Amino acid sequence: MSHFVCIHGHFYQPPRENPWFEKIEVQDSAYPYHDWNERITVECYAPNSAARILDEEGLITSIVNNYSMISYNAGPTLLSWLEDNHPNTYLAFIEADRIGSNRFRGHGPAIAQCYNHMIMPLANERDKKTQVRWGTEDFLDRFGREPEGMWLPEMAVDMETLRIMAGEGIRYVILEPHQVARVRGLDGMWTSLPDGWIDPKVPYRVDLGEGQDIAVFLNDVGIAHEVAFGNLLVDGHWLSARLAGSFDGREEDQLVHFAIDGETYGHHFRFGEMALAYCLSRLREEGVHLTVYGEYLSLHPPLQEIEIKENTAWSCPHSLSRWKGGCTCSTGAHPGWSFEWRMYLRRAFDLLRDRACIHYERVASPLLQDPWVARNEYISIINDRSPKMRGYFLEKHASRSLDCEEQVLLLELLEMQRNLMLMYTSCGWFFDDIAGIEAVQVMWYAARALQLYRSTGGDDPNDDLQQILAEAKSNTTGFSDGVSVWQSRVLPHVTDLRKVCGQYALTSLFCPYPDTSMHAIYRVDRFLDCQEQEERRRIAVGAARVQSLLTCESKEFIYAAAYPGGPNLLAGVLPYKSEKEFCEIRDAVCAAWHDPASSFYDELTRWFGEGCIRGTDLLRDEARTIVSLILKNSIGRIEGSFQDIYSRYLPLMEAMHMLEMPIPPAIAVPVGHILNRDLIVALESDFPDPVEMSRISDAMQRFAIPPEKEKISMVAGSRLCILLQDLLGSPGDASIMASILGILNVIVSLSLCPSLWEAQNAFIQLRDAYMPIRNGKPGDRRYHSLPEQIEDIGRFLGVKI
Repeated sequence: MSHFVCIHGHFYQPPRENPWFEKIEVQDSAYPYHDWNERITVECYAPNSAARILDEEGLITSIVNNYSMISYNAGPTLLSWLEDNHPNTYLAFIEADRIGSNRFRGHGPAIAQCYNHMIMPLANERDKKTQVRWGTEDFLDRFGREPEGMWLPEMAVDMETLRIMAGEGIRYVILEPHQVARVRGLDGMWTSLPDGWIDPKVPYRVDLGEGQDIAVFLNDVGIAHEVAFGNLLVDGHWLSARLAGSFDGREEDQLVHFAIDGETYGHHFRFGEMALAYCLSRLREEGVHLTVYGEYLSLHPPLQEIEIKENTAWSCPHSLSRWKGGCTCSTGAHPGWSFEWRMYLRRAFDLLRDRACIHYERVASPLLQDPWVARNEYISIINDRSPKMRGYFLEKHASRSLDCEEQVLLLELLEMQRNLMLMYTSCGWFFDDIAGIEAVQVMWYAARALQLYRSTGGDDPNDDLQQILAEAKSNTTGFSDGVSVWQSRVLPHVTDLRKVCGQYALTSLFCPYPDTSMHAIYRVDRFLDCQEQEERRRIAVGAARVQSLLTCESKEFIYAAAYPGGPNLLAGVLPYKSEKEFCEIRDAVCAAWHDPASSFYDELTRWFGEGCIRGTDLLRDEARTIVSLILKNSIGRIEGSFQDIYSRYLPLMEAMHMLEMPIPPAIAVPVGHILNRDLIVALESDFPDPVEMSRISDAMQRFAIPPEKEKISMVAGSRLCILLQDLLGSPGDASIMASILGILNVIVSLSLCPSLWEAQNAFIQLRDAYMPIRNGKPGDRRYHSLPEQIEDIGRFLGVKI
């Protein structure tokens, strides 16, 4: 008899990108991080790739990649974002599967996921097939092998989805006991499960008919609940004891396992990844076999059969009503709110999907051998937007050679289908109101799909959509229903090539672009240009070709943009016809700009019409960047006056300090700003001067100047990590060591709280590379006598030497 433990983590974030720019805009609710993906990466995904194991004294003894020792799925949309924004964390997921495959008899820890977390039983058959195919192909593309298992979003299950999965080679899924209707035991007799209990320590099989079956592991909901909502992650020993104590006295092998959201380890529970790492280490020391589902299934084929309860899920006991309306499942934060809006949002989306699919099939059929096979394989282009991959896709699926316009039409149709997939992401219905950011996000995808539906010649279903959305009553003050949300939070974001050109024109006033530049998913080729600047006032008139890298659609425009020096920004854009027209517009607009007696805005409107693009139309990141650039000169002038105050009154401040007199705010505030600025500048230099840093921190303490803790902590932590990495390459460099010790002195003296996670990683690399042979003999390949202060650094970082 052997004891096996498998811990499954469901690591997932919904797609948060603006669908017109394929980038995430700043989300202030995630402060101090740019957005929630960034925040959760720092709190969970990255820490689990390098989780600390501590000794009895609380010192770090080792770092482990948790992903390599557990079963996990990572959503394709999350992995795609990580690949672009945090490649080291992304590679940790991929490498963990390779390492785990060696550990678990060739069975990798990673399993696939239905592509964008769509509630599968509520999807039509075609969408189910695409979700499974995209999830499978995305997994193969990233991990280099076929997936054995697949995560069902919200564990929502029906037989049709299981059959599709099995047809794609999926061998097992994870469900919960309440999703089982009855079980056939070893005696061949069927038993109903009125109380929902069934043994979770063995795998089961589901007969899918026509010779197909699929294995099912049933989540141990008791353990899962204690880990996700109890206190088991307070101490990794508690978690390991709970798991080890869950085995019973049976003579056969048994599996103790559970599945929860991976974000529990670090995001929901701070340092949860450390508790997990310690638990896994402890279980191995106690002789428990860590395993993953694929390995266990290969050793223990299912001996019992179950029938599932269709249309069930793990976070809604009401036949999936959380995602179609009719139940009160919620976060619990808003008692008394109505959730009927969910039903109408789904009805609106179903209407759009069904009409768009008819349109897609009609328009794409003359272009493609099989429109639905092509859609299923469009994942190859989603993951690789290169012209080479696009050419390969068209060669394989086009019914004939397509000209440029036909290629654009086809790509727009396929992008329409992609956005129809994304609009069903489950998070849009999970939370409490149609005005919430999650519901608005899926409406963005619907709006993008609708835009592409129209641009490819489809009849406009907008009136019917609005009629349904009007029934979706909002609970949020300021919004009456889904229509008001659509008009205020969705339509203003809808973007076409003209608006892209307008944004380019506005930002070009402050950012000098080369003739060819990239703007998110757009390429801009400027072929005519005129720019002028008078003190703070700026104007730009030009002509450019804008092309989408996703659909290859392109158009040429004339633009004029102006910043008059106040709070307003304005740009006009119209289709380019000729260089003669461009010259006429340029001359007229520039003349009005220089003539105080004429109205520049009237002239702009005369040429470009009422549809001018304003600064408020910019993406929030671009808008904030421009505001910062506008303020930069003003701040420079203010800092100049602050510097004068600092230089003039520093001797007087020293005298006041000796006399124990409080420093007046009129002096303390500008002096504090200069000291904080100088300290940040010192920390950002390649090799911070310890004498300069000490001088500044001493002055701040002497004059009771509060440091800008958040900013200085961030800069100090980042520079400390870089210097430790430098020390790894040059362990005897005294200047590097002096800078490191100077930063540590600043952190202590000013009571800063930098993130030391990356610095600890770098120090452990340094320790493991040199400490074991620090007393080696000269001439040894990696001999080096590390400076004695290295132990002081280790103690500061909490790392065992």
